[in-house]
Amino acid sequence: MSPHLGAHAFIEEPRTQPDPRGTTVPDEARGTPRVQEELVEPERIQLALMTAVSLGGRGLLRRGGRATRLVLEQVDLKARSLHWRCAAPAERGGTFPCEAEVAGYNSVYRLRLQEGTWEEERLRTPLPERLVRVRHRQHRRVPPPPATRLHLPLPTWPGREREVLDVSFGGLGVRLLPGEWLEPGRVLPSSVLVTEDGQPIRLRAEVRHVSATPEGTNVCGLRVEPLTELDTERWRELVTGSLCPATRTDGSWVEPLWQLFIDSGYFSLASHSAEAFEDQRTSFLELGKRAASLPHLMCLTAWPSTRGVEGTLASMKPYRSMWLVHQLAKRPGSPPRPGSTGEVLRDLYVRTVEHAQSDPGFRWLGAYIEGTVPFVHRAHAGFARRMEGTGRTLLLPLRMVDVSCAAPGRALSEGLSVGPATPGELTLLASELARIRPASYIEALDLSLESLDLGAATGAWREARLERERHILVARHGGRPLAAAVLEVGQRGSNPFRLLDAMRLFPLAPEEPEARQALLDAARGWYASRGRDTFVLMQEDGLDSHASEASPADAHGGAQPYLWLISAELVPEFLEHIHTQTAGRLPTPPEKEQS
Repeated sequence: MSPHLGAHAFIEEPRTQPDPRGTTVPDEARGTPRVQEELVEPERIQLALMTAVSLGGRGLLRRGGRATRLVLEQVDLKARSLHWRCAAPAERGGTFPCEAEVAGYNSVYRLRLQEGTWEEERLRTPLPERLVRVRHRQHRRVPPPPATRLHLPLPTWPGREREVLDVSFGGLGVRLLPGEWLEPGRVLPSSVLVTEDGQPIRLRAEVRHVSATPEGTNVCGLRVEPLTELDTERWRELVTGSLCPATRTDGSWVEPLWQLFIDSGYFSLASHSAEAFEDQRTSFLELGKRAASLPHLMCLTAWPSTRGVEGTLASMKPYRSMWLVHQLAKRPGSPPRPGSTGEVLRDLYVRTVEHAQSDPGFRWLGAYIEGTVPFVHRAHAGFARRMEGTGRTLLLPLRMVDVSCAAPGRALSEGLSVGPATPGELTLLASELARIRPASYIEALDLSLESLDLGAATGAWREARLERERHILVARHGGRPLAAAVLEVGQRGSNPFRLLDAMRLFPLAPEEPEARQALLDAARGWYASRGRDTFVLMQEDGLDSHASEASPADAHGGAQPYLWLISAELVPEFLEHIHTQTAGRLPTPPEKEQS
């Protein structure tokens, strides 16, 4: 079956559209254009509605300018029907035709109900043939912990503390008292968020919109900025804890993760064994315990249960604008109730990726995925292929070759030399990369001329006392540049497969195997001087085919790795896709599981 699972024409429209609470909010006030997608392929429609059910099925029934709350409780595939519960059965008379809306992960799904059958407070309608998904927020909103209130710097208002209805990395919503109003654009420079644990969070707040609710009160949406580093830390903890309360990123569950990697088979990927990673255990645990104090560089997510850690996923920021998702491991079997395997995977992805979304410099989400793992193939490759028409994705096949630094080098042939790249050679390299690689690859991996030194990224890591470095070597014959090697190292323990200790080879002239072999030998010495006994050669196309001939490296027989990239603009759609892949996947023919 084609990876395109249905129509996906994206439309950005600055128009009025519904808030999940049932209000109407102009998109211009939010500063985020509305994204609309039409779903006509039956499997995608069913998966979307099943996802909505798994998330509570909150919805609205709209007819004649009136809105009634209802809940989607079941998607009956056998009977091809939807089962709803209506919060106000008095509205049943003369309902059809009407419009229904139901909330997904960060979207509203709209469908037209042409007919249906009422049984007391229950409504059954046919499965729709068309569904429209509308997203109007970049960041998901969720209720905060109970008793969370915002103290507003408004001396004339009684009490001045107002109930906080929801929070997100983009801001928060508060309920105003009847008759209260705040003008959009007004700045409240010293608001204080009061949480249930009593720790205040000082915020600068800007009014983005005020809108009415069906209950007759006004809701005020605020964009907020923490005032100090401590406020930033507390705000991040509040939001992340509210978004995915079942997960932990505080480092308290680092110790059991190593055994989880063994039990889950993570260490067995690409023909490896657990014993091959044992020398990295100490550095992994040390960095894992620090991760919570380095939220601008990494996130280590764990899903704990009564039997230990059910799963883990991590992210790190090795480049200026790209966050790399990695280290997914899931304990075999089903977790203790009330959790499920789908919930574990969903929560891990949501917590880890939403952490990246909180970074103002976030532009790309990346991963090195293994195509032979069915869930990873569906979640990552499936999404990239469905979205390839947007021009904001990349799915690049590669080979990841472990190269030993101990292998003996060969003597250079006459006229051949290797040394650091000159300014002119850096310009040549950037020009060649622009010719042979897509713009997404160059921007995400900091391979444009202005970012080749990796200065912005390495500076942030070194400031945190973490190792991160890039070095570029060029092989020349008689002074003419033939090929370049981009060498990188990263902090020990950042990934068991040493993804940041990576080398890439690029041609600067017609293929000359001796030049590439000379660069590989020089790379062995460079990595050895930094205490490495192995490094990873990223072979991204046929241009690198000769490099492996010179190395007793392990090319990981049977593995199908890819470099996967998507634009940050597509991340809300990706997380919606993750929900559909984990909320009760439909039975599929065997061929769909092929990688």
